Amino acid sequence: MSKNFPLQLGNAGQYELSRESLVHIISGNTAIRPVTTPTGKSQETVLSGGLHTYDGWKQFLALHPNVVHLMEFRLGINEAWWFARELQNGVITLRIPRCMFTKTAAAITQQPDNYYKSGYLWKTLFPVTYTEDNIIDAIGEALTNLDRELSDAIRPEKPDGVLYGYAALNDLFTAMRIRVQVRGNQILSAFPAWDQPLTGNNGKPYSHLHSISFMIAESVVDCASFRPEYGPVFQGNRFNVEALLASTPQFIKSRSRNLTSSVDLRNAARSETLMHYAEFATSADLDLIEHYLADYPCAKDPFFVQSGIYRNLIDAIDQWPELLNASQVTENIGECLWVLSYCDGKFNTRRVVDAIVRFLGQALVHTGGLNTLMFKALIGDMITTAIHHNDPTALRDVLAAVASSPCRASLYTEFDLHPFYPFRPDDESDDSEAPESSIQQFNVDHLLEFIAFNLGENYLLGFSKERRLDFARESLDHGDQWRLARDVMAKFAERDFDFLPEVLDLTKLTSQCRWCWRSAQIWRRQVDVGVT
Repeated sequence: MSKNFPLQLGNAGQYELSRESLVHIISGNTAIRPVTTPTGKSQETVLSGGLHTYDGWKQFLALHPNVVHLMEFRLGINEAWWFARELQNGVITLRIPRCMFTKTAAAITQQPDNYYKSGYLWKTLFPVTYTEDNIIDAIGEALTNLDRELSDAIRPEKPDGVLYGYAALNDLFTAMRIRVQVRGNQILSAFPAWDQPLTGNNGKPYSHLHSISFMIAESVVDCASFRPEYGPVFQGNRFNVEALLASTPQFIKSRSRNLTSSVDLRNAARSETLMHYAEFATSADLDLIEHYLADYPCAKDPFFVQSGIYRNLIDAIDQWPELLNASQVTENIGECLWVLSYCDGKFNTRRVVDAIVRFLGQALVHTGGLNTLMFKALIGDMITTAIHHNDPTALRDVLAAVASSPCRASLYTEFDLHPFYPFRPDDESDDSEAPESSIQQFNVDHLLEFIAFNLGENYLLGFSKERRLDFARESLDHGDQWRLARDVMAKFAERDFDFLPEVLDLTKLTSQCRWCWRSAQIWRRQVDVGVT
């Protein structure tokens, strides 16, 4: 049905919504920007304001074919990535490259990026199901349910301001807070506010945690429509176990998995085995390792592959030691990087740095907690590798990759181990010289504690610890994920959860290069304001 603009909204119809403002909200305003490429000069369409619907985003995205969803992004092949998460009330948080904005539009967009310098900015969108009429109704409802404490007082001498109101109040879980920007009685723009009501939403549009976290979950908008798999292991979009085994290095497939000794002893023995292999590795051997690390299971989505094998091939894992070893993808990445790092020192190369930068630039993290702990340990080892690498630019390049990495939130997540340390008997002296007690072996109970504490702010406020532990247990009750968790947790050592700012000595970085020191300062700031 046609509409007569301007539309009169508010309790007394005191606010006017023009056709131009509605287009601004739904489709956004664009500008043409000249660009220079290696092949010559051209033009690109960039966002100059507005755009708060998913349909509008998809139309704008069609003008940028080399900007793809994070799930399909490949470093060095695609220009940039985007990511959209749906909250429980239907509001969408959209993460898009800063280069898709004009300079002015980027400056007025919500900028947690001031802390992170990642090159990406956020927008909020109305729910996918909202039509043009739904959006108009929501704005009108918000203007009749204003939050007077949050809203500006609009006066003749100060006509520009921001109003905050509430819409979709008929259902507790659909209620949303809407920000309306006005000049006098003219509505300039309106969109879901950054802070949504605390009604069970899975995450907030603006928080430091969610500004750096891009976990793959059911809340990812259109998650099932993306087909990211590539390479020989996923030819024809089907998993090929023979191809995985063929590409997995032999020193991994032949690995002993005796869990009877302590993890420290096992790691020490494994390091000797890896060193012996690396001492005799040829350039051809290292080429095979690089090819293995560049394929989809290692470079893009290790957890998807590893958990999928446990879900679908658990009987084969029990009967086939080589497959069990090949399925420990994240562990395998760490061992391959160890070998490359050792050989970089021998051959004066930087293979390991290139592999680390590629991984950090595109790897995916899945929700649930286990993948987070796996990546925390792995990325921590990557930084340690860079610190000790023979190339003086290695740490600079790795820290730069961490600063914009879609999986960096795993690194900044802290796992407090102190509740798990054995208590000293009352009659034992608390002598500072005495060796500290240690956790002898990690198991699934440690994972459950971690998951229960990291479910999110709303869960911490709304549920007891026992109930949150129940949620954690339920998260593993499918597809042999208990077995996966047991196998993974058994490989962790305490050093995997060291507080990395203590490992990364900023004073030493000053003598290496000023840029590297600044990168580390940004990195440290992200830890301080991030997930602690």
